[in-house]
Amino acid sequence: YFKRRSLDPHAHSLTLHCLPLRGLGHSRTLARPATMPDSAVASLTALIHVCLLVQSHAKGLELIVPQISHAEVGKNTLLSCSFSPPDHSPGDLVFYWMKGDTKGDEMTIYGFYHDQENWDVVNAEFINRTWSPHLSQSPGNCSLLLRYVRVTDSGTYRVFIKPISENAEAFTLLQVTAPYSQPLINVSTFCSDNNSAHHVLTCSVAGGYPAGNVQWHTALGEDCTAEAKTTNVTSADGLIEIVSQLNVTGSSNQTYTCSVSNPLLPTQYHVSKILPDNPCSQTLSTAVVVTIALVSFLSLMAVLCVFGWLLVSQRHTPCTTLNEDQHRGQPELSPLTEQGGTANLAHTRSSHGDRDGKIG
Repeated sequence: YFKRRSLDPHAHSLTLHCLPLRGLGHSRTLARPATMPDSAVASLTALIHVCLLVQSHAKGLELIVPQISHAEVGKNTLLSCSFSPPDHSPGDLVFYWMKGDTKGDEMTIYGFYHDQENWDVVNAEFINRTWSPHLSQSPGNCSLLLRYVRVTDSGTYRVFIKPISENAEAFTLLQVTAPYSQPLINVSTFCSDNNSAHHVLTCSVAGGYPAGNVQWHTALGEDCTAEAKTTNVTSADGLIEIVSQLNVTGSSNQTYTCSVSNPLLPTQYHVSKILPDNPCSQTLSTAVVVTIALVSFLSLMAVLCVFGWLLVSQRHTPCTTLNEDQHRGQPELSPLTEQGGTANLAHTRSSHGDRDGKIG
């Protein structure tokens, strides 16, 4: 109930007195006095709903759990829970932890009654993964230890306690996180038709949850995130790999930074890369060098061919000179010898002619 601290009917200052509300459910609205402003009614209604989310009262039994719990993939986490007064006999308590699924249904992940654990009703995914201190050893403690946290453990959990005829329940939201790895950045460069450089920067991280945020900045602080294309790939274990690509044209020797953050963790990772010099102009110089080398090689081959031809010509020239020298070295024949030789030749020819006539 509430009462005004002032007799002024238009005063907005109120004193809120919290008492156990009998039969007040979440769907019930607070009765509105005729003189209360609408803003005050809205504020009171919101405050009462917040109180009901954190604490549950049932005939004096108060159940307290945090609104949000946190866990990291692969580790253990404790879903904190306590109730008061803790002077109930453990044998009289019925104690369950439930988890909501994506279809709006619930599955039992832990059961305790008759002063012992009940695994017959526990979902197979949580067998040997949940544990709670025995109420007989820790009165008033209804916390739940969840081992080897998985991505699928994210969601809303409900704890239910019923000592004899009383009952109480409360909810907590479990946020599961996994830190991302240190990002890696690679650069691929291509040359366009006009010899300008086109760079593709690829920033990648893996092993995180939930989906992270990727941002691109230049060394001057310019935000290039809107120009990047980012995709998320979910692995079989639910962890996420992020790949972000940024296309840059003609910005050589510029520094670009890729930043990756997890929305549920404070750590932020940064990695920077300096774009290389324009390789397209170097490609043009290389072509010129190759052309010059090819022309030089062809010129050298031409020179070698001419040299080889001259060498072959020189090898034939001494032979001709030697024949001439030998011919010059023979003794000259006298006119008589030449005449005798001519006569002998004529005699030989006539002899052959006689033979041919006889045979004919």
